[in-house]
Formats: sequence, C-alpha cells, structure tokens
Amino acid sequence: MKTSLLRTALAAAGACTLAAMNAQAQTTSTASTGASGIQLEEVTITGSRIITNGNDAPTPVMVVTPEQLLATKPTTLYENLVDMPAFSGSRGASNGPPEGASQGQTGLSVLNLRNMGSERNLVLLDGRRIPPATADGLVDVGAVPQMLIQRVDVVTGGASAVYGSDAITGVTNFITDRNFNGLKVNLQRGISAQNDGKSYEVGIAAGTDLFGGRGHIEASYQRRSDDGLMSDDRDWTIPRWTVQGNGGSIPWHLVGYVTNATASYGGAFACPPGTNQGTLNPAGCLLNGQPRPLVGQTFNQNGVLSPFNFGQSGQQDGLLAANQIGGDGVYFTQVSIRSQQRSDQGFLRFDYDLTDDIHAFVVSSLTANSTWGSRGTQRTFPPGWRMGACNAYLPSQHQTTLGCTPAMLANPLSNTVTPPLFLFEKAFKPADNHGIGQDSKVRTRNYYVLGSLEGSFSDGYRWDATYTHSQSRMDIDNINQNRKNIFAAVDAVVNPANGQIVCRVTLTNPSEYPGCVPVNMFGPTSVTREAMEYMMPVVKNKTNTKLDGLAGTVTGSPLNGWAGPIGMALSGELRRLTMDLWSSARPDDFLTCNGLRFGNCTPGVTIPHGGALIPISGVNQTVAEGAYEINMPLIKDWSVFKDVTFNGAARYTQYKNDPNNASIVSRTFTATTWKAGIVWDVTDSLTLRWTRSRDIRAPSLYDLYLPTSTGNPAFTFDYLLPTNPNDPNGPKGVQITAAPKTGGNPFLEAEVAHTSTVGIVWRPNAQFSLALDAYDIVLRDALYTLNGSNRPIQENCYASGGSSPLCQLQERPNGFSDTSFGNRMTAFYTRFVNIAEQKTSGIDLEASFNTDLFDRPLTLRALTTYQPHLLRYIPFSIRHDLAGVAYSNIGNTQPAPVWKASLFVRYKLTDRWAIDLSERYRSGLHWTSNPSETQVGGVASVMYTNLTVSYDVPTRFQQVNVFLNVQNLFDKEPPPAGTLGATFPGSFPGVYVTGDDVLGRYFVAGVRIRL
Repeated sequence: MKTSLLRTALAAAGACTLAAMNAQAQTTSTASTGASGIQLEEVTITGSRIITNGNDAPTPVMVVTPEQLLATKPTTLYENLVDMPAFSGSRGASNGPPEGASQGQTGLSVLNLRNMGSERNLVLLDGRRIPPATADGLVDVGAVPQMLIQRVDVVTGGASAVYGSDAITGVTNFITDRNFNGLKVNLQRGISAQNDGKSYEVGIAAGTDLFGGRGHIEASYQRRSDDGLMSDDRDWTIPRWTVQGNGGSIPWHLVGYVTNATASYGGAFACPPGTNQGTLNPAGCLLNGQPRPLVGQTFNQNGVLSPFNFGQSGQQDGLLAANQIGGDGVYFTQVSIRSQQRSDQGFLRFDYDLTDDIHAFVVSSLTANSTWGSRGTQRTFPPGWRMGACNAYLPSQHQTTLGCTPAMLANPLSNTVTPPLFLFEKAFKPADNHGIGQDSKVRTRNYYVLGSLEGSFSDGYRWDATYTHSQSRMDIDNINQNRKNIFAAVDAVVNPANGQIVCRVTLTNPSEYPGCVPVNMFGPTSVTREAMEYMMPVVKNKTNTKLDGLAGTVTGSPLNGWAGPIGMALSGELRRLTMDLWSSARPDDFLTCNGLRFGNCTPGVTIPHGGALIPISGVNQTVAEGAYEINMPLIKDWSVFKDVTFNGAARYTQYKNDPNNASIVSRTFTATTWKAGIVWDVTDSLTLRWTRSRDIRAPSLYDLYLPTSTGNPAFTFDYLLPTNPNDPNGPKGVQITAAPKTGGNPFLEAEVAHTSTVGIVWRPNAQFSLALDAYDIVLRDALYTLNGSNRPIQENCYASGGSSPLCQLQERPNGFSDTSFGNRMTAFYTRFVNIAEQKTSGIDLEASFNTDLFDRPLTLRALTTYQPHLLRYIPFSIRHDLAGVAYSNIGNTQPAPVWKASLFVRYKLTDRWAIDLSERYRSGLHWTSNPSETQVGGVASVMYTNLTVSYDVPTRFQQVNVFLNVQNLFDKEPPPAGTLGATFPGSFPGVYVTGDDVLGRYFVAGVRIRL
C-alpha cells in the first residue's frame, strides 16, 4: 500500500515538479531565493546568451542549488545529479570499479543525459568548457569547486548552436558564486549500518570585498574521502546472479550460484591443444580412446589432487558450456561495487572593477582525485598456460604420471630433451592470494586558469573577452598479467648447484629475465606474494589533455520591433585541444621467447600485456567558430497572445585535426548548427514553448588518432572458408586464430542530431508551478565500433566480392576470391565508424508546491522522466529498443528505466528544527532489448528514502546548523540483476543495476557553519 501511495504521489507530484525546479529557480529575471535563503543576482540562463529568465527560454532548463541537492544526500553534487531523472546511465566511482583501460572513465564522475552517452552532454564551469580528463573526451565533474557553486543549470535539449560540439543531449553548467562574502565551514562523517563504507568531508570557503568594494576575492578548499565497498561485504551478492538461456527455446531468466567450469582456484589440469582444448572434462579429452592423464583433476588443497566437481551442468537452464551451477568452478570475488575515493579541490577567484564600465576577474582551480578498486579475480586466460611435467613444485607422483623421467629431472638445463607439456587453468582468488586481483587506481589532476574582461557600453550593450588555459592529467595504474614474466615463472626447476627451486631462465638467460620469481601454481594458497607481484605487475597509462581558448561575446538590443526590443548576441571562439598518451605496455613490444620452453609464447607475435597501446604525442584539434543569436518579440498583449517571442541561433564551426604524424591523414571539416524556438505566453500563468535544433558531436582525438594496437592472436571464425574443404559450396565457417587490432579512424565525420521539444509551463499562483516538456532526439552518423570478425560484417564483405569498405576491417594474404585455408584471415580490426543511429523520446515533468501546514512552511518538489524509447540501430543488426532494459548486449548502454522520479519534501517544524525527506524511484527492467527474444521475469522496480533532521544552533555566528542524515532509510537491498549469458559470474556489471543503492542504510552527521 505504501509503495502504491508513493508511486501515486510521485506521478502526481512529478506531474507536479519538472516545473518546480524550473519555476522555483526561474520565476523572475531579477532574483530568486533558493532553499538556503541566499538571494541570487540577475543571471543569464544557460542555453542562451541573452535570455535572463528561464521561463522565457524555449529550451527547458532545470536549475538547482547545492543546498537543494545536498539536503537529503550530503555527498557530492555528482552523486545527487545522477539521481535526477533526466540523468540516466551515468557511471562513476560511486557505483562501480575503475577501469584499467586508457580511458579510465569509470574512475571518474561522468554525467550522462538520457542514456545517450556521456560524451554527448557538454559540461561547463561558468559557461566555459572544462577540459576532458580522458582520451575519449569525458569530463570529470569531480573537478568542480563544490563549496562555491551557486547553482547548477541543466539544459535538457540540444544546445550546440549556443555552445558548440558535444551539446547533443544538453548542457550541465556549474555556476560559481562570484560575490560570496563571509566564511563557511562544512564538517561531516558517514558510516553504514554495517559499520563500513566510512566517509568524511572537510570544506572551507571564504570571501571578502577589497579596495573599498572595487575588488573581491574568494577561495575554497574541500577534501572528501570514501572507503568504498567490496562485493564480499554484502550478503545479497552471494548468489552471483546471472541471466542465462538463449532467448528462444529457453527464455532468458535469472540463475544464481553459477560458476565458470573452465578453471579452479587451486588450479586444474585441462585438455591440451587438439580436440576440446581447455576442457576440464576427461570424457571429452581422449588419447587413443583413453582419457588423458590427470585431466579433470584439481588442487583444492595445496599439492593434493582431487576430481573436479562439475556441479550441475545447467543445460536445462540454457547455461553456456563454460558455466555450471555450484561445483569447483570459479567466479569473481572482491569486486569494488563502490570504489575507494579521495578528492582534494581548491579554488580561487579575484575580481576588480577597472573602471565603472569594465570589470576584470581571474579564476584558478586545482583538483586532485584518486579512485581505486578491483574488477575481480585474476585468472589464466584461454587456452590456459602450458607447463612442463618436470615442474619442481609438482608432486613427484604427478610428474611421473605426466611423463617426466629421472633423466629429465637430473638435467633441467638440457636443450635436447624437453619434458612433456600439460595445460593448466587457474584463478587467483584475491582473499587467498594476498589480496591481489584486477586492481586499478585512477588519479586525475585538473588545473584551470581563466582571465576575463567584461563591460558595458552605449545603451545596454554588454561584452566580454576571455582567455582560458586548462590542463588535465590522468594516471592509471592497473595490475595486469605480464606474459613474459609468467612464462618464465611457470618453468620452475631445481638448481643443480644448490638444490633451490628457481626459474630455469635464471640459470640460462638471467640478463633477459632479471629477478624472476618461480611460482608454485598447485593449490589455492600456494603462490607467494613475491610470485604474484612478479607475474602481475603494475602497468601504467598516462593521458594529458590541454585546452587553450579565446572567446568573446557582445550582446544588446540594437533594434526595437513592433512588440519590443530585439535582443542579439554575437560570439566567437578559438580553442585548441592537445592530447598525449603514454603507456608502459606497448603493443609492438613483441617477445623473443628466448629461453622460454613453456607458456604460450610465439616469437614476434606475443606481447607481454593485453590492453597495450602505442604512445602518441601532440595530436591536436583547433576549433574556430562564430555564432549569432536573436531573441525577437513577435506579438505583445493581443488577445490570448500576451507575449510571443522567437529565439534562434546559428553557429559555423571549422575543425582542423592534426595527428602530429606525417604518416596519418590531417583533416579539416566544417559544421553548421542551428536552433529555432518559440515562447508563447498565453496568460500571465500559462506559457507554451517549442524548439527545433541541429546539434553535433565532433569525433574526439581518441576516436581519430588512437594508434593501431595489435593484441595476441585470439580464436575467431572465418566465414569466407568452407567448413568442409571438399565442399566449397557448402556451409561456411572455420575456427582460426587471428590477431585483433584496434586503432583510431582519421576519416570520421561529426555525429549529427535533430532535437525537438514542446512544453507547457503553468503557474496559477505563487504557491504552485508545473512544467511539462516532451522531447525527441534523432542521432545519425553516430560512432559505433565495428569488429571485423563479426559474422554479419564478414558476410557483407564477401557478398560484395571484396569491394565493400567493411573488407578493410580484416587482413588476409590473397584477397577474397581464394577460399583455401592458406588465405585465412590473419588479423581483424575494431574501429569506430559513422554508421549507427540512435533515437529517444520522452516526457519530463517538474512541479513545486509551497504552503503552510500547522502554520509552518511546507515545500513539495518533484521530478519525473518518462523515456519509453531508447532506440539503437546498427546496420546488419535488428533495431533494439533499450528503454526498460537492464544490460543490453548492444553498445555500452547502461540500465535505462522507462520511469525515473524523485520527490523532495521540506518542512520547518520550528524556526530552528527542519525535516528534509526525499524519495527516489526507478521502474522495473527487462533482460533483453532484442524484440525477437523471449524472457522470464526481470529486475524489480525499487524506491529509496532519505531523511535529514537539522537544527540551527543558537549562537553569535550567522548560522550553525547541525544535521543527522539517513540515506536508504528502510535499508532496501538492490533487486537481483545480471548480464546476459555471463561467463564470469560475480563480475561487474551484473548482480545489481548500476545506480541502485549498494551501501544500505547509511548515516551522515555533520555541522555547517556560516559567518
């Protein structure tokens, strides 16, 4: 009953708040008062350079203050913004582990509007671009000076004509308080009801006037620390939920306690190369009709073999062959479901009136963020590790069984007699292996300096000129397997000179493998810390981005039309973005394999690390653009046309991309964007609005110029070759090994979107306001990663006789007419191309209601977003509607609820006591976005309640406010979720829906001091 009432309240209040935030923060052009009681000066609303009243803007703008956001969740602005319904699919350190890839995007606070991609939401600080922190152009919101943010404007419509590239789904603009005077201090600590996930925050801000009021200076510093949370710290992760089936005869459905049957924590003997390579099932691994020795045996105890327990095969549940239910299989443990975080942020601003008409200011910001966590368990990767039967750590009876002879043991350095090989599969459970897993640490350093002049002239004209220099550095330390070290370490022999166990290469090739540590693989806890650290050292990636920009704007009303002054704005900008990438792991660092008898080493082909990249330096993009905006009153005080105004903008942009490499194409291209909108005030209380815009996102330097990297050969299928060589017209498809290659595409074009919005704003009285806005976004030429090994791509290439551009995604010796095995694919590419299409549509509702209850102030606000469609179409595939789907296997889309809503209640019990309550809701989710697939069940809907009780302490200070906050008041666990056909149960994402609460009931106590 409670849930139904709350849903009804959310739908009604939601049909009662997208207006609330708009109306409450945008009611007048001269001033508005937020929940803090702080008066805001006249401002220009984000989304336009000339409109000062949000209700006069044709594009919807949501305006919120930090006080409003942090009232019931005193964490970060980012964590509160991603709870807002319009933000869907945002990923960050607070809801998952950091990635080890060069992008490192999940170690950052990245906003995603409409679940259309974080790179399509432009993030600004005081109307200026924040430099991207990642190679693919994403902005870390953690670089924002939270202590001095006055408000946050969120434009929920296309705005490229006003701000340029990336504003496809909208703009998030953090506005600083440029006139803050006084001192404020924030102190708080947090802890979960289970005594973990501890956090603390210390913040201080100060501001004062100088030089008789002609100058002003303000500064802030904030530190925030969060201990994070591991998956093993919560009981609800124990079932390791995955979604199994085939979507056809066996519908997709949730299955618990699944394990991966291709390895064990103690290590297991697997079938060697040949038929059923890598299987642990002895029945499927025969030699002369008999099971091969020891296959299917596992070391569940150190040095002690026992039969591998296969649990339930799960065929009736549609489990993949690699999966089983229960048994001795492996799964990911110690996954960071909330990463550890440390953030330090400093900000300084100095203003000075040079004359009565010219104002100057300088802003500087420095942010240092660190995020670290684990994606789970390290393991041998298929096809396992080849080892020798005379391994010094292998018990003698097993050495003999595998064919090791006394002569081989006595002559470990012999190059003429090599012990027989066996294949070994093992996973390293962090809890049993010194806490080492797939650990990553992402550190970002953001530096920002801005100098600006602004002034006025003539009659109401304003101008500004700004220079910006900003720099962002991201360092990623990722524990990764080093194949060179592993292949050396697994060849453990007894040193004939002293009887000690050493790496064989220590005796034969010591200069090539200095410090080699032999590894004992035979048991759950047999590996020493030294051996783990030798096999899995830290790989370092660094990304440096610099942004320098000059911008200027002139605004005014040079003409008076028949309905009023015509406002205009001219703006121009010149900016240059430069990027450098460096990695300690290079894809052209091929192993010689000298001295390596085992492992899986191929000279000139095998590289030490996966995920390696070739460093690049000085790639840059220069952007020159000019824009014009007009705000023209059309009708004034005529019947039901109280006021009708047209707002339009156009922007012309030239992009010059320079790879700083003569062997790569440099390109220059142009783009034109525009916006047209109408605002119709029917009466003083009723407003209608409409916009149509053309917006773009230019490809990032990462998309364009990421150097080609070659990975180690991987299994794939070649569909040019006949399955039966003697039947060339028969079925096609032969399993081969081919080298995967990745790299940028310098021929990429800009993505182009067309956005339409139509809305209504109703303000019948001073107590109530409501806004409803419908939106429709069509994005074409969207970037999508095509993989040359994908079957539809191969078949489309072959159908063209080799003439299709898709054929460029693979390499083979003799073109596409030769179907012999000798002409098999040798390499395939994964590259971005402008080939995809995305569409979404929906409705935003915003409302507020202010009244008195028992003669005390009561405020209700609500936000609701209904997004029934999130379509994604890639050629050679069916069209997928990702709306209402948990984890789609199309693209990188995060869970996309159809309904999201938030309700906020504030009640002043007395002049000093106040209660703030919030309720957050998301609708249920399906398993698959494929319309032809079947499914059973799904992820349940969920609501979370936050409560804050605060008290203003009587004191000589201006304000001392103490508060106790309880997040997830009713201790709701996230509903079970999973990813389709997961082969590594327990891995992220899965088990729960990104964005759901993982901490449980959480307490925060703090004090806010204002002087």
